Amino acid sequence: MMVASYLMHSMHGQSLLPRQWVDASTDWGIGMVIGSQWVAWKLVHGWKLDGRDIGWAESIALELAISHAG
Repeated sequence: MMVASYLMHSMHGQSLLPRQWVDASTDWGIGMVIGSQWVAWKLVHGWKLDGRDIGWAESIALELAISHAG
């Protein structure tokens, strides 16, 4: 529940729809909150290869949220 609480009560996440939040962290991974449910994915070791950075992880978070909404 810590991920969900952090995303809903921080200025770090991005609200896509009412009650839908996504965020990414280079230290941990990607999280998504929809209503009262949440899911998180841990980034695997070596994910920063080929020029990937926080922008890449944020883009993946957004893509996951859009895929879910569609």
